[in-house]
Amino acid sequence: TSRLHATADPTQYRTLAKNVPFTFLLMPTILRELDELKMLHRNPEVREKAKGVITRIKGWRHQGNLANGVTVDRDITVKAISREPQMEKSLSWLDSSVPDDRLIACLLEAIAEYPTAHITLVTGDINLQNKADTAGIPVNEL
Repeated sequence: TSRLHATADPTQYRTLAKNVPFTFLLMPTILRELDELKMLHRNPEVREKAKGVITRIKGWRHQGNLANGVTVDRDITVKAISREPQMEKSLSWLDSSVPDDRLIACLLEAIAEYPTAHITLVTGDINLQNKADTAGIPVNEL
């Protein structure tokens, strides 16, 4: 299930960022997952929650260009990454057909693109946590 549909409010992540300005990245794998949840999930509550998250994201789009980043709540920027990761240039054990693996590859590309940033994956998914640990990506839970 989508990592974002549990807690889509960036202000809820402020304590993980130690109350300093941060960027909340929206990855293509997560956005695709939200679209699938809103249309295909068997539980209507999950579909509605996914629709709510998508509505929030569309609201940010109305505030500005998410590709460039939109400031929300003073010191938090929401930014959407639109390009899919180049799996052939990523870790050899990542499988392009596995959404978690595409997310890991996307995070690795973000780390390479912003080498001075402290990029952390926030997830309660133990399998994704394990893969992130193996890839050397810091992990936190909310």
